[in-house]
Amino acid sequence: MRLGLTLGLLALPLLLAACGDSPVGRAGAAAVGLVRPNTQPPITRAEAEASPYASILVRVGGGQPAWVVLFGASADRQTWLAADRSVIVTRAGRIVATANLPGGQLVDTWQSGPDPLSGPVEFLDGAAAWRVVDLQPGDRFGFRLDCTLAVTARGPVVILERSYDLATVEERCRGSDGSAIVNRFWADPRTGFVWKSDQWAGPGTRISIEVVKPYL
Repeated sequence: MRLGLTLGLLALPLLLAACGDSPVGRAGAAAVGLVRPNTQPPITRAEAEASPYASILVRVGGGQPAWVVLFGASADRQTWLAADRSVIVTRAGRIVATANLPGGQLVDTWQSGPDPLSGPVEFLDGAAAWRVVDLQPGDRFGFRLDCTLAVTARGPVVILERSYDLATVEERCRGSDGSAIVNRFWADPRTGFVWKSDQWAGPGTRISIEVVKPYL
């Protein structure tokens, strides 16, 4: 699989420490310091808009939502950093890697071709694609997912005090072990931008994401 991304995630704690005295490191520390994970919600819309950082609301399983800021972006991937140094990497709204989360980790993702999520919603209904993921613990490398997508609804979705008109996209996958996996994405019908999602991120791990302030 993609060794560069794997090594990058493993090295992230060292990078964070090394950047502590840099402008980027100080900015990231300031943003992380604003997180209030024990409140509902952890931040207001006004506070999020006042922040200079792109940000998302993340809920792992049934846990409390956390405000998570953008740590970095390269090519088509965004790396999001939480206050506890948990890391989520996304591409076109899809979670493609995680690190330091409780439970298992999604080490890497390799897509067979262009991800259908990277295109307009009008082309998603009936789209099919497969991808391969690496999972830990257990050294489960090359776990294949064969998936089909369907647009199931359209309507208002509220994300931190703001309403959006979004299409609901359901992705049904079959794992190479026969397991059935369902992901849901709420996307802008015109642009395909994913504002909200509920995704499988490895056995026993589900992550919900709401985009508060997108990375542009």
